[in-house]
Amino acid sequence: MHTDIQPSVLKASLIVPYLRWIQATTPEYKAYQEQVLSNCSKFAQRLVENGYELVSGGTENHLVLVNLKNKGIDGSRVEKVLESVHIAANKNTAPGRVHWLSN
Repeated sequence: MHTDIQPSVLKASLIVPYLRWIQATTPEYKAYQEQVLSNCSKFAQRLVENGYELVSGGTENHLVLVNLKNKGIDGSRVEKVLESVHIAANKNTAPGRVHWLSN
């Protein structure tokens, strides 16, 4: 491929993954990843301490799946509250539950 005849969008699509790879290999990014995992673990622990059931019993990554069945609150409300404090969230059907679309 000759870069002088390729559109600039193609050039950018080749450069961006390389720059992301460089960023991901820095000590700062590793520290950021470790902090994310630590924060998630503490968040999951606090949820359990406050009576929430975690589907997997805990977390080993940046995700926490909470079963809200016994809390009397729906995922849409929880999603909005979490997003209002800058915590990314989405609704998932927990194992053993019937998805709302199948009713």
